Amino acid sequence: MKQGIVTLIIYFYIFVCSVFLLFNILYIFYDKYVEKRHQRYVEQFKKYIYEAVRSDNLKHERFIKRELRDFQKLYSYYYALKDCDDIRNQYLIRYHASIVELFKYYIKRDNIEQAFIANMIDELFSECREAYHELPVILIHYLDDSTVYVRENVLKALCTLGSVKGIEMLFNVFNERRITHNIKLLSDGLNSFNGDKREMAYRLFTHYDEYEGELNISIINFMSTIGNEFSDELIRVFDKSDNECKHAIMRYFRKYPDERFRDIMIDILNHNDNLSITAAFALGTYHDLTVKNALKKSLKSPNWYIRKNSAEALLQIGLDDDEITKLKNNEDKYASEIFNYVLESKVN
Repeated sequence: MKQGIVTLIIYFYIFVCSVFLLFNILYIFYDKYVEKRHQRYVEQFKKYIYEAVRSDNLKHERFIKRELRDFQKLYSYYYALKDCDDIRNQYLIRYHASIVELFKYYIKRDNIEQAFIANMIDELFSECREAYHELPVILIHYLDDSTVYVRENVLKALCTLGSVKGIEMLFNVFNERRITHNIKLLSDGLNSFNGDKREMAYRLFTHYDEYEGELNISIINFMSTIGNEFSDELIRVFDKSDNECKHAIMRYFRKYPDERFRDIMIDILNHNDNLSITAAFALGTYHDLTVKNALKKSLKSPNWYIRKNSAEALLQIGLDDDEITKLKNNEDKYASEIFNYVLESKVN
């Protein structure tokens, strides 16, 4: 009886292994078939594109509006367009209306397909973006029930299109729907903006009181890549900002020193909290005696990070031999220890 059960189990195991083996073999053949079909479509669509550029082609318009609703064909069409770089912009402008209609169709399709189209716009539509003023609104519709991949690709596409209004709509949607998006991804996306960056920074900043968290931080980080012309605005909103935004603003004023903000950071330095850590770091670019004295005093802070950043800031500002000797032999044990530690690490 037991031997029969064991034999049955062995046969069952062999059957399962055979099924898996058969599946893998079939998948290999299917994958090769799909790849060959893709390459065939690419070559076929390249011919279509070149023919369509030579003369207006109603048949080609129907091809765009109907055939490319099949995502596999759209996938091959994308690669065909990439290979037609010599006439791509001429083609995209000529068949603008049909392509816009196709992209509207994908508003109701799966997230992965919408992410693909947003990526397609990002990669191929930069040089003809002025002809595609409808795309920002379509891309915003892709955010309905979107995934992080859709959101990231839509952000990149809007930046490629250089649409200030589109980026503003994107941030408004993120804010209204409480959508969280990585600060670094937001900042990197804004940095790639293919238009007037100053105009966009000012436009987004008009919503500072409405936005929260990572949206405002990404705007401040974006401003820091542009220049020092935003100092007045950032000083004005500093007191009412949350702590994370205050950290970002202090980093801005580290890059673009402003005497008006110096005293604010010196005051923060005396609070011995997390903001004081960033204040000590930021004051390293302020080369005056008032800042030096404040940083020397903060070497005695009970917070190790404040002491460390203060020591690094002092060395960055610059100390003469007499000042270095006094700080190395500071009567406060913790102050002398942290200064010697930072000094040795700089030398090494």
